[in-house]
Amino acid sequence: MTDLNSVIGRYMSDLEASPATRRQRRWAFEDLVAFVATRFDTPSPAADLVLREDVLHAWLERPGESGHAPSVASARARASAARALTRYAVENRLLVPVAEGPELRLPAPPPADRDRPAGALLLAAAAGPAPWGVPTSIWARFSAHVHLLAATGATERELALVTLAALGPQNRSIRVPELGVVELGDRAARSLTRWLALRAATVESLQGSDPQTLWIRLHPGKDHRTGVIAPAGLTISPRGLRLSFGTVRDVLGSTDPRLASVTVRDVRALGLPEGVHDAPARPAQGP
Repeated sequence: MTDLNSVIGRYMSDLEASPATRRQRRWAFEDLVAFVATRFDTPSPAADLVLREDVLHAWLERPGESGHAPSVASARARASAARALTRYAVENRLLVPVAEGPELRLPAPPPADRDRPAGALLLAAAAGPAPWGVPTSIWARFSAHVHLLAATGATERELALVTLAALGPQNRSIRVPELGVVELGDRAARSLTRWLALRAATVESLQGSDPQTLWIRLHPGKDHRTGVIAPAGLTISPRGLRLSFGTVRDVLGSTDPRLASVTVRDVRALGLPEGVHDAPARPAQGP
């Protein structure tokens, strides 16, 4: 019979994740160990006594130190860690799966605040010239990214799935998976056309074929998990788009403090009806 600490140790040893995820998992498991120490006579009881729905639900729902209900972010982090640990234990035959009991659900996150005026400021900046220190190709991709976020309200995950075949004639429309076709205004179409020209020049340097995805890497980069170097011209991930957005936004923010804290969700809000946090895309309103 495997004890809880041993299961956690094996899981963390095998976990291939970012440093942030590893820190979050470690924090959650330390909290779980502290919780079960108050319920059992041993500091590390058998895993099958702990990784049960009744114990895990009691852990997730217990009041915090202040006596209030745990925050949604905290509950989600702990629930995600518990599900991952239980799945790992079952898959590695350290735990017998239990068919009964309520499902361990992740609490729903609260709607994130969105600042539409801030998003509009960044959109206006993205329509202008590249700031000093930002390469033309990086700026073109950033500008197109910002314009499409504002026009569609799509997430980066959704935009990252867009292919060249999804673009309409003269780049006046775009089909986004799960959202449909969105008509683009003049500024969005122009920014997309500029990006496509620089994208084509980058792809020409590839030895292989064009990946046919709208967004590509402009410089070689190392995968933070595998360490493998990805050359320029290959498809960029949603995370890569997000990191590039933050880097260029920070440059803009260094000269205009109003832009320093603008987020992707602030820009996305321009493509969503007022008061709506997630909805199907709507046509762009004018140029």
